[in-house]
Amino acid sequence: MFRDGWAVASKDLKIEIRSRVLAMQVMPLTGAILIIFGFALGPDIGRLRQNASGLIWVSILLCSMLAVQRSIAIERECGGEFLKLTGYDLAGVFIGKVLAVAIEVFLIAIATIAITSVVFNTGLHGIMNILVLIAVTALASISLSSAGIIFGAMFISSDTAETLLPLIYLPLTSPVLLAATKASLPTFSGSGSIKLIWVGILFLLAVAYFSVGSISFEPLLEDY
Repeated sequence: MFRDGWAVASKDLKIEIRSRVLAMQVMPLTGAILIIFGFALGPDIGRLRQNASGLIWVSILLCSMLAVQRSIAIERECGGEFLKLTGYDLAGVFIGKVLAVAIEVFLIAIATIAITSVVFNTGLHGIMNILVLIAVTALASISLSSAGIIFGAMFISSDTAETLLPLIYLPLTSPVLLAATKASLPTFSGSGSIKLIWVGILFLLAVAYFSVGSISFEPLLEDY
C-alpha cells in the first residue's frame, strides 16, 4: 500500500514539476490575493499585522483548492478507470495523492508566509512560535489535501468538477482555516501566546480526514 502510494505521489509530483503550474500560476495567484487583501484593508500596518494570519490562511485555502483540482484533473480523462486498472491498492493511491498535494500545499504556504512578511512587513515573532507555525502548516496541509482528495474523488468523472468541488471543499475545510488562523496568530502579531488546543484540533482534523479518506476512497471511485 505504501509502495503504491509513493509511486502515485512521485508520478504526480513529476507531472507538476514538468508542467510548472505550481510555480507559474498558483504562486503568482497567492501574491495577487494578498495584494488585493492589502488594498482592501488599507495602508494601516497595525491592521495588516493584526489580520495577517487570517489573510495568509484564506490565501492558502484558495490556492490549495487549485492544487486539489490539478491532482484530480490528472486522472479525470479516464474517468477514474485508470486507477482501478493499474492494480494499485486504492488506499495507497489515496495516500499518494494526498502526499503529493500536501507537499504542494506546504510549499504554497511557505511562499505565502514569505510574501506576507515582505508585503505586510509582519515578520515572525519567537523561535517557539515559528516551530509551532511549521507544525501547524504541516498539519493543515495534510488536512486540506486529504479533504480535497476525498471530495475530488466524488467528481472524478464529472465535467462540472471545477464548480462543484469548491461548493463542498470550501465550507467543509473551514474548521481547518479557523484552527490554523488561531494557532498561528501570535507568530505574526507578536502578541499573546499560542494556545495548543488549536494545534490539537488541527491534529485531530488531519487524522479524521486522512482516516475517512483511506476508508472511503475506493467506494467513492466505484460509485462515481
